[in-house]
Amino acid sequence: MKAWRQFFAIWRLTVVELARDPLCVLLTATAMILTVLVPPIVSFQLGEETRMARDGALAFQLVFGLLLAGLAASSTLNRELREGTAAGIFCFGVPRGVFFLAKFAGVATMVGWFVWCLILSTVISIRTAPRYFETDFFTLNLFILALALAPLGAAGLNFFARRPFWSSVLLLLGALLPLPLVGAAFRPSGESWGLPLPLDWQTLPANLLVAEALLVLTALCMMLAARLDGLRTMAAAGVIVALGLMADYWLSGLQGHPIAHRLVSLLPNWQHFWMADALSGGGRVPWAYVLQAAGYAGLLSAGFLGIGAALFAAREV
Repeated sequence: MKAWRQFFAIWRLTVVELARDPLCVLLTATAMILTVLVPPIVSFQLGEETRMARDGALAFQLVFGLLLAGLAASSTLNRELREGTAAGIFCFGVPRGVFFLAKFAGVATMVGWFVWCLILSTVISIRTAPRYFETDFFTLNLFILALALAPLGAAGLNFFARRPFWSSVLLLLGALLPLPLVGAAFRPSGESWGLPLPLDWQTLPANLLVAEALLVLTALCMMLAARLDGLRTMAAAGVIVALGLMADYWLSGLQGHPIAHRLVSLLPNWQHFWMADALSGGGRVPWAYVLQAAGYAGLLSAGFLGIGAALFAAREV
């Protein structure tokens, strides 16, 4: 019971610390803005408006999620070690394994909030993507209004209630995003199409698959941050991501080399989490596949966290 109390205390402090980090807020807001505002400004879409909006949204979720996971993992772990806070915590009898896993849970919570914001932004992006040179400016304006109200509301909370500004912005960004969706639901047709245009949630399974990939990336970055600083953590994570993207190609060419084949199979195969092509032409991603991929992501995350905890336990503080 004592270990659980220690775990939740460190997890809560980690979440509060990351929510007050301007870089985490700016990465989330930038990913949201690019996801929604890029499709309307693309001039040549060749009848693939929905696909461009969907693929762009998934790409922004993956790239900015990787940046967020790497920066959050390295900063929250190395800052505690650099400032001596971790040494003080260990003096009170907190096991290193509990500290490491609680830090991972805090970073994963921040990444989860990022995923929530990007899922809603993806639906808004598909809704507002131009069709027949017409854009749903009603929903788009509501999204811009939500973006504007977040810092204004955070400034008001900071002035009147003494609430931290950056954490309030991050909270309001996710809380106000349903506003454009509610407005779109009560206005199911575009500006001049005159045709029903319901909200498209078919991309949700693909978003969740990318979220599972981000969970693995968070565990990977925590493992690397147990021994490396921020820049080296990001560089090493980038190399592992690049190698994992080529895993299928290498596995197909190493059928006659069992040892090399097994070594390559240990790399995270990121292709299992990228299903944007499966949605083309009205396709769907089965929920059974999402659950299977979740099991694969859970095993990878557990492996990375186990190695990371062992490396952190042997690190001099």
